[in-house]
Amino acid sequence: GIKSLEDMIPRLIDKGVKLLFVDPVYKLQSLDENSTAEVGSLLQSLDRLIEETGAALVYVHHFRKSGGGKAMDKLSGTGVFGRDFDSMMGIEWQEPSQKGVTGHLDGNLSFVMRSHPPKDDMRIRREHPLIVEVEEPDDHTIGDPPQES
Repeated sequence: GIKSLEDMIPRLIDKGVKLLFVDPVYKLQSLDENSTAEVGSLLQSLDRLIEETGAALVYVHHFRKSGGGKAMDKLSGTGVFGRDFDSMMGIEWQEPSQKGVTGHLDGNLSFVMRSHPPKDDMRIRREHPLIVEVEEPDDHTIGDPPQES
């Protein structure tokens, strides 16, 4: 839980930890992810953690099961999650039944960069254990089926 993570702060500082990963964020504590107050409290605890340690934080959150729109609009739970982060990478995989010609799972990687220059979406492919960028011809647009070379 978040309490045990907060208790680790002195050790994180002593070890010089510069990057923390929390995957997925909802496992830090039992909470109603639709509750603005509960999620806000958790995110404030994470803010204190990075302020005290000086480390960067990457937390993983999931999309809700249905609904369209941009990746930021698909985040599960309260909208507080979408207003919290500085930068976001959203990974959306095609349904396994839609595997491409190669049999690998294809997807799209999108970015929300609030404090950095914008970054274009990328077509990606899962080739276990790697996730690789799929090179596309100049006239290809994200959302079109991937081109095999």
